[in-house]
Amino acid sequence: TTARELCVVDLASREVRRRGLGEAVHTSPLVMGSTVVVVGERGSVVAYTLPSLEPAWTTQVAGLAPAPARLVRGTVVLLEETGAALALDLATGERRWRRTLGQELLGV
Repeated sequence: TTARELCVVDLASREVRRRGLGEAVHTSPLVMGSTVVVVGERGSVVAYTLPSLEPAWTTQVAGLAPAPARLVRGTVVLLEETGAALALDLATGERRWRRTLGQELLGV
């Protein structure tokens, strides 16, 4: 990402595809298979299909901690400032679970 833009390069054709992002990026984009997930600083979470960069799903998460998101077994895991971990299904964006970790994560 650069300048609120997601870019992919087709290595065979060297074609560059770009998708404008609605906000600055919170963490590095996450890639698994043909899906790339971008987490915005204001809490938007958007999955794009590769190589077209068409949006697959979008959701909003309030109060994200300043910590990197992770992809684990088809699940997007995010940390909230309240000390909770939130898991979203990579294929649908649906919430899988939310667990309180026991302490606030402000300034992580």
